[in-house]
Amino acid sequence: MAPGKYQVDEDTLITFANDEIPKFLNATNTDPVILKLIDYESGGNRGPEHELLPGNAKNFPVVTELRKEFTGLLTRLHTRVGEFRSTMSRTRIDLLQINTVTQNGEDDANLTAEELMTALQDVFRPSSTTTPTTSK
Repeated sequence: MAPGKYQVDEDTLITFANDEIPKFLNATNTDPVILKLIDYESGGNRGPEHELLPGNAKNFPVVTELRKEFTGLLTRLHTRVGEFRSTMSRTRIDLLQINTVTQNGEDDANLTAEELMTALQDVFRPSSTTTPTTSK
C-alpha cells in the first residue's frame, strides 16, 4: 500500500460502526462509576461511603468549599463524558458515510489521508468549550 493511503476492510468498518461504538455508548449509560458520578453531581443518595470527611462545615468551614469544588469537578467530568459520547456518535455516522462512499466506488476503494480527514473533520474539530478553571 502506498504511503498516505489507508485501506479499510468493509466488514471491519461496519462492525466497528454498528457494534463496537454502540457497545461503548451503552457502557457509558450503564457503567456504575459514571452512574455514581451523575448521582453525586445531582445531589442524589450519596450514603455514608461517599461523605467527604471531615464533614462538619461548622467546625471546619473549608468543607463547604471542598464540596462545591468537588461537585464542580463532577459536573465538568459529566460534561466531558457527554461530549465524548457525541463525538463517538458523529464518528459512527462518519464511518457509515465512508462505507457508503467506498461501496459506490471500486470494491477495494482506497481513501487518501486527506479524504479520510475531510470525512472525519467534525470529529477532529476543537471543542467549543473552554477549559474550566478553579477558584482558589
